[in-house]
Amino acid sequence: MDSNGNTDEQDFDIVVQPTNLFVATSTLATACTSSTAPYHAQLEAFGGTGPLSWSIMSGQLPPGLTLSTSGLISGHVAGSGDYPFTVRVDDSAGAFAMRGFTIRVACDVYIVDAILPAATTTALYSHTLEARGGVAPYTWTSSQASSLGLELQASGVLFGVPTRTGTVAFTVRAEDSFGTRASKRLSMRVYGPVEITTSSVATSTVWQPMNYQLGAGGGREPYTWTGWNLPLGYTVRSDGRLVGTATVAGHYLSMVHVRDSLAQTDTATISIHVR
Repeated sequence: MDSNGNTDEQDFDIVVQPTNLFVATSTLATACTSSTAPYHAQLEAFGGTGPLSWSIMSGQLPPGLTLSTSGLISGHVAGSGDYPFTVRVDDSAGAFAMRGFTIRVACDVYIVDAILPAATTTALYSHTLEARGGVAPYTWTSSQASSLGLELQASGVLFGVPTRTGTVAFTVRAEDSFGTRASKRLSMRVYGPVEITTSSVATSTVWQPMNYQLGAGGGREPYTWTGWNLPLGYTVRSDGRLVGTATVAGHYLSMVHVRDSLAQTDTATISIHVR
């Protein structure tokens, strides 16, 4: 309408263009290998013309995770460390956007070992400690193991010859590559050497049955026995019993051998008198 009241009309079309397509998600949560629940992260994008389709442009997801075309990252992680990757989202009009992410796979570090395998004061001990969670590799330390005759290497190998018998305990610490730490008090049973305590056998009589228990101490039972140079008719059973019926009188110096469950052994000469 002008100043004189004259009017005119005209129809117009307004085209509303979509906003530029961009990835709205900025960070992704840390994943944990020890979690029983699956990892779940939904990527978000704004703008563009739907529907949208997501894909991995470069890099890789942590092992066990997948990205669906709808932008859902899910699965059970099976690795550890940092996993960088770039995603791309495409709309139906041909527009696309990209963004880089990193998923860190890490949990609280925990030490698996509790009661260590048995050791002896007569042999070199070696056992590799195990830790989980966090991000490997782990660095191991212990300020107490050395007082027991043991050394803990940074790799987690515990070795040495224990100097005490009985149940011993000490604290170890594991630290992952990101500085996350865990400490735990471990215990182990240390056995002394096995030793035959029998030196002579009670006098026996020919043609009379013999049943005598040989003695041993130390080590870790059960013991396994053998014997040789025995009186004719005698034998040593594996449980250490001297059994049989002698047929010839005399004084015998026989040999017996014992082995414990930790592979420690002892051999001794025993006196057997048969009248």
